[in-house]
Amino acid sequence: MSIKHKLANVRNLCDLIASVNYPNPQDLAQKFNDDEAVWRAFECKRWLRNLLGSAFPDSEKSLDALDWFEAEREARPVRAIGFFQT
Repeated sequence: MSIKHKLANVRNLCDLIASVNYPNPQDLAQKFNDDEAVWRAFECKRWLRNLLGSAFPDSEKSLDALDWFEAEREARPVRAIGFFQT
């Protein structure tokens, strides 16, 4: 392989590396903060359920899942793009 071909391969590799989309640090921080808010809401709901006792004969796993879904609904912001008109 000639030096010309090797340089072409290196340029192609550099172009490939440059084209990779790295995640935006602000987006990562926002996602982490959103996840943390959901986790804190879930911990609070779980703690209250354990403190007050459960009136349902369901398993702990299913009650945790219900608490998690409720925490997701309350704490996770809904981001929308565009406008909604009625």
